[in-house]
Amino acid sequence: MLKEFYRNVVPRFIRSARSYYIENRKTLKIYSRLIPEFNRYFGENAEERGKYAGEIATINQMGDISLFPYDFVQNYSPEKVQVYKDQKRGLTYVVHKDKRLYFPRALSVKRVRRIYYELLIEQDAASPHLYMTEAFNDAKVDTIADIGSAEGVWALDLVERARAVYLFECEAGWQEALRATFEPWQDKVTLVNKFVSDKTGGEKVTLDHFFGRIREPLDSATPILIKIDVEGAEALVLGGAAETLKRENVRLICCTYHKQQDAADFEALLNGYGYQTGFSAGYMFLHNDGAIAPPYFRKGVIRAWK
Repeated sequence: MLKEFYRNVVPRFIRSARSYYIENRKTLKIYSRLIPEFNRYFGENAEERGKYAGEIATINQMGDISLFPYDFVQNYSPEKVQVYKDQKRGLTYVVHKDKRLYFPRALSVKRVRRIYYELLIEQDAASPHLYMTEAFNDAKVDTIADIGSAEGVWALDLVERARAVYLFECEAGWQEALRATFEPWQDKVTLVNKFVSDKTGGEKVTLDHFFGRIREPLDSATPILIKIDVEGAEALVLGGAAETLKRENVRLICCTYHKQQDAADFEALLNGYGYQTGFSAGYMFLHNDGAIAPPYFRKGVIRAWK
């Protein structure tokens, strides 16, 4: 009864923020208890120990298991993040590469600092969560599909180079912030309140259906850049993109760390469509499918191009 009342009365975005703190504390405790088991496993598996030697050394040096088991994370601090308030909008923002990046009004300044700090770590040049390398970024961009936009920082970095940008985001709190962030480019940016999946109907849409129905249909030569980061539903997105993936001018960035088999499965799928593929450097530890078990580490992002 109380749980049902809580779900009905407290907005989902606030529930999510509260859950983050609870789950983060829980995860840290689990990870700390895992260290002896972690070291025992790698002590008994010489081949695996050699593969992840740097990550193992960093974890033992830090005395804790981290999402990003690398020294570069120490270059960042949430306390260094400057947060400003747009009095007219009632929204907080940070200045990201000379552009305003807005955040939902439900978030405290402390939480905004933490989110942006985590974004900086994720997109560090040495991060296994890095979306764009310099080489991958050095190509013509016409149409961008940001699937799982959240705050939209990836699309914001590219917005001035593209003719059209589609932001797929269903969370109400992020939608208001996204509209504020991309207002200077509202003539080319479209916010899509749909879950991208393998079926079209209701709140869901496939990429194939979407690109077939947009007001200005794309010709076969249009360069499309797609980023997929949807908390474990990446396979569904790819499952509804068969026709899109057959195009010649598609480049793709897709998270692979949410589920154990995603890296291998997505690589095989994309190679089957004729793409060259490459993974981000290093490994991530966090497992969102509940499988905190050997071999512990996963590849963060796959990139694909023809």
